[in-house]
Order: sequence, then structure tokens, then C-alpha cells
Amino acid sequence: RIEFCTQDISTTDTSETPRLVVASDGNVGIGTTDPQRVLHVAGANNILRLDSSTGASRVEFTNTGSITADSVAVGSVANDMQFVTSGTERARITSDGNVGIGTSDPQAKLDVRKNNATGEGGSISIRNTGAGVGTSAALYLVPNNGGGDDLARAASIQSRQAISGNYADLGFFTSPGNTPAERMTIDTSGNVGIGTTSPTKL
Repeated sequence: RIEFCTQDISTTDTSETPRLVVASDGNVGIGTTDPQRVLHVAGANNILRLDSSTGASRVEFTNTGSITADSVAVGSVANDMQFVTSGTERARITSDGNVGIGTSDPQAKLDVRKNNATGEGGSISIRNTGAGVGTSAALYLVPNNGGGDDLARAASIQSRQAISGNYADLGFFTSPGNTPAERMTIDTSGNVGIGTTSPTKL
């Protein structure tokens, strides 16, 4: 076991305070004399700071049993937070709070992109992990944060399983007050209903 200590020379107190400990099992403790991990930092308001003279700093997590050397990395570049897997940037949070997936230059609060010239590009999946008739998933659009039940003033698009099997219909809702109302329905046959949830025609 190795301890690195400091002493306050401004007083007559000759006691030493351990600042860094290398335990017998190889664990390193900063602010603790009983490190529980390879690196264990303890104390109030702990902040780990990485400064890079090239403008980019990151922490890499590697798995020696993996084919790729850099399995996962989280870092800072140009005041943005960068998320990397297999050596490729996958997501970024910019300094103004925009989140990009598949892009390092998101133009909205959430910007999802994929370069695919022959098929589907960027996509988002909102999924109900339950099963059975009556299940649904929804995207809510709330115009403001007015307090109370925000979803009561939201417009929404909902996907629902109304019948058994691999079926889904779409419902479009707006809020006339405190209770959202369905305004348009597209059923599993492609029939469109306005003012009815059981359309029989296109």
C-alpha cells in the first residue's frame, strides 16, 4: 500500500492527510483511503477536468476482447459534447443545447440524420412494449408550458392497435379545452375519417 500525503505547514500540526492511495490490490483512491474501484474519487463537489491543447478532450472506454480498439468514447470538442462508438461519432450535444444523431451540426433541438440514397434515412421509433388490442403510442405537441396538465392542451398523433394482428391505425387529435378530441382517423385499410373514428371510405 502506498499513500501520498500533504501537511499544513502554516500550523504547528505535524499530522499528515492522505490525498492519494494505491491499495494493495492496485486500486487508486483520491479523497478516500479505501478505494473500491481501479480509480475511486471521493469528496464534495467532485469535478474531473481534462484540458487539451488541441481543442478536444475525451474519455475512452475500451474492451481488450473486442475487435475495435476504441469501443466507446465521450468527449468535448469545440464546446460540444461528443459521443463516439467504434471510432465514429454517433451523437453530439452542441453548446446551444441542440442534439444531433448522425450529424455533428444539428439544426434543431433534435436533429436525426442518416445518409441513405436508396432507402429510409433518419428515423425515430416511439414504441409501446406492451402487447394486445388497445395498445398505442403517441407523439404529443405542446404549444407552451402553462402549468397544470400540459397534455390537456396538446395536439397529438397516435398509433393504435384496434384489432388483433399486425395492424395499426392513426388518430390525429387537437385540444378544444381540457380534453383532447380526435379530429381525423386513418384506419388499417387506409380509409380516412374526419369527424368519425370508423371511416368506411377513402
